[in-house]
Amino acid sequence: MKSALLVLDVQNDIFVAENPNLPAFDSALPIINTAIGIFRAEGLPIVLVHHTSSNKPEGSDPWMIYAGVDSTDSDSHISKSFHDAFWQTELDGYLRSLAVKAVLICGFLSEYCVLSTYRGALQRGYSAQVLEGAIASLSDEMNEFTLRLCEHVGPDGVAQLMAGGDVGAR
Repeated sequence: MKSALLVLDVQNDIFVAENPNLPAFDSALPIINTAIGIFRAEGLPIVLVHHTSSNKPEGSDPWMIYAGVDSTDSDSHISKSFHDAFWQTELDGYLRSLAVKAVLICGFLSEYCVLSTYRGALQRGYSAQVLEGAIASLSDEMNEFTLRLCEHVGPDGVAQLMAGGDVGAR
């Protein structure tokens, strides 16, 4: 089953001193980058999703993907204005054009965009999992809440997931 990696909202406006849970976001980055490396090595799609708002207009510095993300020009970029990356964006059509059947979701904020995109993927018929350790929120309790609601795989299970194996989600 062909998979895609969805990297949600890992943008400059998150990595600021005012973020009350900045260490959680910093610790998610190496796991996100490891997943990016695995997907890239397998030739699978990587989609970097940017949240756009009046405080974060498209093209502005806060809107840009954070420099600590191992992105390249070959990665796809999609802008969204709602929590669910599928809602009123080209994401579904893009993934279907690539015959993607499964998505692995990582990024920020757990209880908003990660959870909404997870549910949006399921509603559109995709197999979906959240990458544990590669999500963060302003409170650790919201991460735990999100993981309780979603099928998830740990960082060690990503390669097995790519091989089509059973990763023992949840």
